[in-house]
Amino acid sequence: MKDNRIIEYIMPVRIKAAEGGIVNVLSLLREKPPQIGLNETEYAETDGGGYLILDFGRELSGGVRILTYRAEGDAQVRLRFGESLSETCSEPKGMQEGATATNDHSLRDFYIKLVSLSDMRFGNTGFRFVRLDFPAGSKIKIKNIFAAFEHRDLKRSGRFECSDPAVNRIFDTAAYTVELCMQGMLWDGIKRDRLVWIGDMHPETLAVISLFGADTCIEQALSFVRGETPLPAFMNNIPSYSFWWLAIIADYYLHNGNIVFLERERDYITSLVSLIDALVEKDGSMRLPRYFLDWPTADAEGRAGTYALCAYAMEKAKVIYRALGEDESVLDGIAGRIDRSLRGGDFKQVTAMRVFAGFDSAEDVVGRLLLHGAHGMSTFMSYYILSSVAMAAVSYTHLTLPTIRLV
Repeated sequence: MKDNRIIEYIMPVRIKAAEGGIVNVLSLLREKPPQIGLNETEYAETDGGGYLILDFGRELSGGVRILTYRAEGDAQVRLRFGESLSETCSEPKGMQEGATATNDHSLRDFYIKLVSLSDMRFGNTGFRFVRLDFPAGSKIKIKNIFAAFEHRDLKRSGRFECSDPAVNRIFDTAAYTVELCMQGMLWDGIKRDRLVWIGDMHPETLAVISLFGADTCIEQALSFVRGETPLPAFMNNIPSYSFWWLAIIADYYLHNGNIVFLERERDYITSLVSLIDALVEKDGSMRLPRYFLDWPTADAEGRAGTYALCAYAMEKAKVIYRALGEDESVLDGIAGRIDRSLRGGDFKQVTAMRVFAGFDSAEDVVGRLLLHGAHGMSTFMSYYILSSVAMAAVSYTHLTLPTIRLV
C-alpha cells in the first residue's frame, strides 16, 4: 500500500530549557548532515540527569527523529510531546496526585531507549514542543533531533480574509488544524484516536471543501465507515451518526456534483433511510438504542437534539434522492412524523439544531443563543450555534464588525 504523505524533517527553532549540565546544547540548532558518522565532533552531550525542551515553532503532526552518536549506561530516556510548553512538563493522570493531563490514543509521554550510532523515529501525535529527560548514570551524545512532520502535499483553493487581524489568525489556525487532520482519511484530531468519527466529520467536511475542494479523504472516510457498518448497525455505534452521514454526503455532492460516488452508495443510502423510517413511530417518537447529539447533552437533552438532527438529515437527503431519481416522499414522511415538541432546555446546541431542522426560526431563538455570550458553547456544535445566530441577521449598532473578503 502506498502512503501519499510527505515526511519533512524540521529542525528546532530554539531551546526552551536545558537543565542538568547538558553541554553544547546549541549544536542542536545548527544544520549538520542528517547522517551518523564514526567521528562526530559536534553534538549535545549529557553525563546523566537533566532535561532538554525543544521548540519547533509551530504545531506539527508526527514524531521525532533522533540521531544518537553515543549512548552508554542506562539510556532509557523519557520523551514528552506537547502542544504547549506546560504540556511537555505535565504529569499524566495516575502518575501524580491531582494530575489532569492525559496520555491516551496517540501517546505523547513514554520512554525510549537510545543506542549508539543510531537514527530512529519515535512517536505519532500532535505537538510543537518536545522534552527529553535523561536518566542518571547515562552518557549520551546526540547529533540531531528533528521533528518528523507527516502531512499531505495540499494546496488550498479557498481563502478568508477580514480587517480584524485576530479573526484572521483564528481562521488560519483553524484551517491549519483541519489540514493536519487530513491524513490517510479524515480524523477529528491528530492527538485523538485514529477512528473516523462521522459526527465530527460534518463540520470538518464543510471546512475541507471550502479550503481544498473535493478532497479524496472525504470519500474514503465515508466509504470506510459504511463498509464497516453493515445495516442495521449504526455508524460508530451511534444512531445520530448515521444521520450525519447522510448530511455529509448531501453537502459533498452539492459542492462537486460527483454522481458516480452517489450511485456507488445508492443501495446503502436507500436502505438506511428505510431503516430510519421504520424507527419513527406514528406518534412522532423514535425507537433508538441511544439518543446522542454531543457530550454536554448526552445525559440530559440528547433525545430532543437527536430528533431535530434526524429531521435535518432527511431534508438534506432530498438532495441525494433528487440526484438519484429516488422517491423522496419517504423523507417527507419521516420528517413530518418526528415529534417537534421536545425542547433542548438551556442547551444552545439543541436550540441551534432545531433551527437547522426547521422546527424553530432563528429570529425567535437568537436571544437564547446569545444569552451569556460564549457560555454554553459546544466545541463540536459551535458551527451550528454560530450559523443560527447569523441566520437571525441580528444587527448590533454598538459593534464595529470586520470587513470580510472571501476569495
